[in-house]
Amino acid sequence: MMSAAELRREGFKALCDRLGMGGAVRFLDQYETGSGDYTRERPRIVGGRGVKEIVREIHRRRRER
Repeated sequence: MMSAAELRREGFKALCDRLGMGGAVRFLDQYETGSGDYTRERPRIVGGRGVKEIVREIHRRRRER
């Protein structure tokens, strides 16, 4: 099993091999660590809804698009 550092190194090498250095950097630039504290914000985001209710809401919103 690879260490986290080895995995990052091999993953970046694979990206560079497939996309070239510029493409690999552009691809990685799309991801950011984000901010905030989901654990604290979850009650505001999810409220008291369960998984089934959230899934129904997702489906409803998709139909409305």
